[in-house]
Amino acid sequence: MQKRTPEELAQVLEQIQSASKPPVEKWNPEVEVDINMSINRDGEWFYEGRPIAREAMVKLFASILVRENNGEYYLKTPVEKARIQVEDSPFVVTGVEEFRDQEGVDAIVFTTNIGEQIVLSNQHGLRVQYVEKSGESIPYLQLDRGLEARIARSVFYELVALARQEEVEGRVVLVLDSQGESFELGSIDG
Repeated sequence: MQKRTPEELAQVLEQIQSASKPPVEKWNPEVEVDINMSINRDGEWFYEGRPIAREAMVKLFASILVRENNGEYYLKTPVEKARIQVEDSPFVVTGVEEFRDQEGVDAIVFTTNIGEQIVLSNQHGLRVQYVEKSGESIPYLQLDRGLEARIARSVFYELVALARQEEVEGRVVLVLDSQGESFELGSIDG
């Protein structure tokens, strides 16, 4: 994991904020269709069963992807919204960087499989899902428009190394600090 300076953090934050996305939240299309498009557990996109190989196409589709309150995923345009199938989450966190000053971690910045950077913050928090069948905990980064990115196991191990231990309601938990907020990564004592 790379450690960066506060100046580098300022540059990353500026890039993230200046990245333009279509205003899908303002669009209310009346036409709803189903298309044969899917995203598998590894964040790979498929159309009619074939992988979408062009990264630019995947990024374009990702820019108009939303998850509505009913849990369904749509590619949304001003004219129509097209329902697609998502196996787990549409994105995977594949990288993490920490930005530090003299007092400690200022920010934790994640990178997804499509190259998007997201700062762990109160706007983009963590959710950890415990899977009883396998006994594993799967962390997710909360994104905009109801979307999430599953945190890859290798990145999860990096986060464990970054975390501090804290007692919460009688349990010892791993906690990450970023942007002045604390985020629970999971319990270490069952």
